[in-house]
Amino acid sequence: MAARFDADDSRFPLVVVTIPDRDVSDDEVRRFIENQRAQLARREKHVVLTDARRAKVLPPTQRQLFGAWLKESADGTRRYTVALAIVIDNALVRGALTAVLWVVEPNCPTKIVGTLAEGAAFLLDAGTRAGLAGLDGLRGYADSQRASASPP
Repeated sequence: MAARFDADDSRFPLVVVTIPDRDVSDDEVRRFIENQRAQLARREKHVVLTDARRAKVLPPTQRQLFGAWLKESADGTRRYTVALAIVIDNALVRGALTAVLWVVEPNCPTKIVGTLAEGAAFLLDAGTRAGLAGLDGLRGYADSQRASASPP
């Protein structure tokens, strides 16, 4: 995994965000936030799959940057993000984050899941229910994740 945040929108309206597995600079966080700002500026409905399976704890300066971005982007997220799935394979961390989301209401429908396949299925369902156009890339991604999760 790279030492940078990645947001792959090649299957738009699916956006796959990958959280790096190592420390990154504050400038890298700013670069990622700028990309997210540009994503919302498109004013197009989409779903987001965040792969946080290998994420590291962020230092305080980066938590502040992300906190400010979440406040800034709240209206755009409510308007354009149909759903968000966050993949965390550690059950304890997944449970803790789920509990936090009971207290702090996310700006879009959000589900914490254990696998990419679960996340893709949730997003496909949410996108279909919302009448989101262009779901072929998401269907293909969901199918590929289900296939890779199946035993041989």
